[in-house]
Amino acid sequence: MYALMTLVATGGLMATAQLNPMAVDFKVDKVPVHFLFLTMPALQFALSADRVLNGICRPFWGWISDHIGRERTMALAFTLEACAIFCLIKFAQDPKLFVIFSAFTFFGWGEIYSLMPAICGDFFGRKHATQNYGFLYTAKGTASVLVPLGSALAAGKAFDFRADILLAVGGALALFAHFIGPTVLRLHLTRRLHDTLFYIGLAIVAYGIFLTVVPTA
Repeated sequence: MYALMTLVATGGLMATAQLNPMAVDFKVDKVPVHFLFLTMPALQFALSADRVLNGICRPFWGWISDHIGRERTMALAFTLEACAIFCLIKFAQDPKLFVIFSAFTFFGWGEIYSLMPAICGDFFGRKHATQNYGFLYTAKGTASVLVPLGSALAAGKAFDFRADILLAVGGALALFAHFIGPTVLRLHLTRRLHDTLFYIGLAIVAYGIFLTVVPTA
């Protein structure tokens, strides 16, 4: 569940972060787009439509999941987001298609905020539902770390083997201390050992991010 939410949130947050630069790069940001009785510049239209569909998608996909199940609904929504992002990249030079596919991108990823707490409750029950989802929601924070790294790597501005190794090692150490060791392997870790390993892992990740952002360090 954590991996799913991280991956989908990464795609959605990256679309959110890059929508303005993408519109400027493709020179469609100020091109008027006509739809029904509305006429607005493509970028402004896309931002407005994105917010509306991002709100509508949450009760909509929740309603769908009540009828066909969480997993099938996620398969539909996540596939829609993937197709929308692919088409947005391919057809962003057309102002109308830019608005349409950016809107469907948001329509396909915003549902994680209704489906993920629901499926978390389905699997683990109500007793610790808020605590469980509180932990699961940190996947959005993980995604927010991946977005600038992915954007920098895609732009060819940051590719440092040292940073990649540090990110992998630090992330693996923190994951082991917080989840794999005590939950999967059933190891008894004292509170002090758990905190030590976890914070060392986070420190290594932070240093890896620093090397990615400042590769000359």
